[in-house]
Amino acid sequence: MPRPIKYVIHAAGPDTKEIPNLEQCQELLKATFLNCLVYANDVLCAKSIAVPAISSGLFGVPMDIVNSAIAYAIQSFDHYMTTLSPDRENLGHIKFVNIERQTTEQLTDGLRTHFALDLLSQCVGTDGAGPADYTDSDSKIAPGHGRSAASVGRHQKN
Repeated sequence: MPRPIKYVIHAAGPDTKEIPNLEQCQELLKATFLNCLVYANDVLCAKSIAVPAISSGLFGVPMDIVNSAIAYAIQSFDHYMTTLSPDRENLGHIKFVNIERQTTEQLTDGLRTHFALDLLSQCVGTDGAGPADYTDSDSKIAPGHGRSAASVGRHQKN
C-alpha cells in the first residue's frame, strides 16, 4: 500500500508566453526545481518527493530545457547535501511524475542521457569503461494509475 501524501509543494515555473527567452526560462526552472528539493529536505524533512515536468505543458517550455533544469537541480542538491549540509540529509528518493505518459518518458530518457553523458565526461579515459558501466541500475520506470512515473534513489550514508 502506498504511503499517504503528507505535503504538497505548489510550484509554478515560467511561461514561454510571458518569458519567451528560453535561456531565462531554463534559469528560472533550475531555481524552481532546486528550491523544491531543498524545501522538501530542510523544511519538511521529507524522505521522498514526486516532481512533475514543471512548465512543460501549457507553459510551453521544451522538454530538453525541463530535463536540463531538473538535472542541474539534482546535481546541485547532491552537492548541497554532500558538502554544505550533510547533517540535514532527509530526502533520499525523487520520483518524476506526470499525467501524460509521453512526457514522463521524455523526462526519463532525457535525464538518463544527461546523467550518462555527465558521468562519461567525468570518467572517459580514466578506466576504459563504457556508457553501460555508468548507468543507474536502481532507476525504475513504473506505470501509475493513469499517470506515469520514474524513480531515482539517492544513496544514503550508513
